Amino acid sequence: MNQAPAPNFVPEFIIESPGHGTQAQRATRRRGMETHRKWIKNWLRKLPQGNADWNNDFPSTAEDIDRIRKRLTLSHLESRGQMDWVTLLDTYAACANQFDGRELQLYSMIMVATCHVAHNNGLPRDMMVEAMGKCITGGTDTLRSKRFALPKCIQIGDELAKVLGVRAYELPLRVNSYFTFGQHFTGECFPLLREEITAAFRPSAHLPSEVLRIPNLVFDLCGGKLRKLKRVWQPVH
Repeated sequence: MNQAPAPNFVPEFIIESPGHGTQAQRATRRRGMETHRKWIKNWLRKLPQGNADWNNDFPSTAEDIDRIRKRLTLSHLESRGQMDWVTLLDTYAACANQFDGRELQLYSMIMVATCHVAHNNGLPRDMMVEAMGKCITGGTDTLRSKRFALPKCIQIGDELAKVLGVRAYELPLRVNSYFTFGQHFTGECFPLLREEITAAFRPSAHLPSEVLRIPNLVFDLCGGKLRKLKRVWQPVH
């Protein structure tokens, strides 16, 4: 499977400034961090806990990886590289009913990511939001939350891959709450995640799961539209 290199997407997101505050505020902040740590630990318990978990659930073979990649990137539509952004997003939104469960979760993340890229490459914001709303349920606040969650989900995946290897990019297909986890994640959570993930189980079997990294899937979906472009991945207000 020959894959063109993906653009250098840099996930960025809003990080709240902690400020100085009083002693009481700092104590509250420490308690809040411990709450975040417990929440992260609980989420990490949902990850596969051994080789049996990694090998028995979908995807478990290179063929599984390639099959879901092709479905998620509309590889059967050779014309997708020539589509304008509106047509591409409308075409992708129309595929929502082809996915369910955790596949639908990853599909939704790709849709939001592609909307980011389209906006960064000239698609007006209102058209981006309209396209996203065609396959992402919820009102304006939900769409905004998911737009801000997406870059964090990419960086969460990259942090997990440092410990789990590239099979970390399978996790949106293995953990129901992956996108929701990103919605509630803050910049302060990353140091906690790095500390807690060190104990996670790294699967022994290698699969070409790097193709499931969201920027790689978006690059593939766009069918060459981004071949010469490098854009900063950032949330849209």
